[in-house]
Amino acid sequence: MAIYKPVQTGVERDAMGDAQFAAFLSGADAFEGARLERPMAPAAAARRQGSDLPSLAQHSRRIQELRADYDAVIIEGSGGISVDLAFSHETETYLPQNQVDLMLKLPETPTNIIVARSSLGTLNHTALTANYLQTRGLSARGVIIGSWPRHPSTIEKDNLDALSDRGMSVLGKIPAGAGEAFAAGIHVQPLHSFADVQEFQHHAAHWLPEICRLGERE
Repeated sequence: MAIYKPVQTGVERDAMGDAQFAAFLSGADAFEGARLERPMAPAAAARRQGSDLPSLAQHSRRIQELRADYDAVIIEGSGGISVDLAFSHETETYLPQNQVDLMLKLPETPTNIIVARSSLGTLNHTALTANYLQTRGLSARGVIIGSWPRHPSTIEKDNLDALSDRGMSVLGKIPAGAGEAFAAGIHVQPLHSFADVQEFQHHAAHWLPEICRLGERE
């Protein structure tokens, strides 16, 4: 399995990024399209740093190359779904080319999963993301709650029910604080044993049962 992040921002060049940590925990191979040190959206970071970003066509070609070499490719988004991925430093203009535009350039329709928070505002943000996908001819397979508290509030419990009531399949809930010791941005390989990673993987299978079944079916 390959993990591809189109643009990693907010992480120094020699530090481990999101894709590298996900690969460390899963056993996958990590790849990035570009890396920028400023902790900003990709286009804004490129503009401030005086760098160009890969075109959507370049991202698409790289993903297709990975698809030919791996059984599965996970594309980890760079910010929200409508965040721009392209910027030309020569013209100093933003290009209206976001992550959905990248999805539409791929020869195969991707399986899209929304990662949402549990707290107030998540119903609106999740609905806006799902609706935007629909307006572009795409859909979301479901939602993962990215940080589910040990003691959820009434609002958080109601949000979970409301997501299901609105037809959004909740594919799993990741406990708050899970993987804190594996946070991105450090300059060395995580000081964890193989047993630590195995334990994390064991728990992850219980947090995300629908994702595991989805992988088995596809």
